[in-house]
Amino acid sequence: MRLQERKMKRMTLKSFFQGLSLFAWLVLMAGCASAPSWQGGSGDTSSSPGKVAPTRAVPVRIIGDQELGSGRLNRPQGIAIDQGGNLYIVDQGNNRVVKCSQRGEFLKETGGFGWDNGEFNLPSYVNLDNGVSLFVSDSQNKRVQRFDNFLNFIQLVGASIEAQPFANSQLEGVAVSRNGEVYIADSGNDCVWKLNNQFNSVEKLGGFEAGTGALADPKGLAIDDRGYLYVADSGNDRIAVFDLFGNFAMSLGKGELNRPSGVDVSRSGVVYVANTYEDDIAALDGNGMLIFKYGKTGNGQGEFSRPTDLKVFEGKTIYVVDSGNNRVQQLELVE
Repeated sequence: MRLQERKMKRMTLKSFFQGLSLFAWLVLMAGCASAPSWQGGSGDTSSSPGKVAPTRAVPVRIIGDQELGSGRLNRPQGIAIDQGGNLYIVDQGNNRVVKCSQRGEFLKETGGFGWDNGEFNLPSYVNLDNGVSLFVSDSQNKRVQRFDNFLNFIQLVGASIEAQPFANSQLEGVAVSRNGEVYIADSGNDCVWKLNNQFNSVEKLGGFEAGTGALADPKGLAIDDRGYLYVADSGNDRIAVFDLFGNFAMSLGKGELNRPSGVDVSRSGVVYVANTYEDDIAALDGNGMLIFKYGKTGNGQGEFSRPTDLKVFEGKTIYVVDSGNNRVQQLELVE
């Protein structure tokens, strides 16, 4: 009788542990199934992963068809968006940066032609760090200037580096990693400069020695949430992607792009490109496959003339710098 009781206890314990193992396996599988894939996005502030990628764009409004501050936009080049949705537009022809609301209402401006701190000589692109500072490529002054989000001058970035890398440069796109490292596209030297977060040391990415990662006339930059760098590699008609360590990772959009100048990545991993010489924008998936194109040559709503940059906001709105038409267009992304 006691032997039979011991057998029954062993069978009960065995069934209990088998059931517990099955339960743990089911929990593990459910967790894996619900885990999101990587999310992108230097300009996209959306926090809702897993959405279906947009399949088209719809025009919403034109910004800059009237005066913004001291004048109308003149060959705008770059754009950035803060977490509150405020826009920062590089108005290259007027040597200034304009801040306005997401509806295009003027808020503030800074700049003017010159060489002093806070002045510009053909500024090109702009980007934000984690919402505190604004970095502006001051192209013909061969420097990057840092401002707060009220457009007060803070410092010259990289001024303490002894062997100045920007001496013979043509500075274009700028991007800032989560760790505060600053990436600057240099179309004059066909490379990207990476400054550490103290702005006192520099390394080179994508030079002629980079093989398939060699750049030609690089323009706009973006960084996704993995820390990967996306370069509008204009002269090679592609988006070049580099990993965290500066190694060339992949090429996107070859055969679909024509002298791209601007790039941004949404949190869902969609890569948006200002496809400059085609007068449209292109949306690519993470493997470089075309999702859609939008726009055509012209000056009407939804038409472009040499678009140079773009930024995504909250995964549903995109702002395109329509440089040749001296304006910014706001588009709605639709699934």
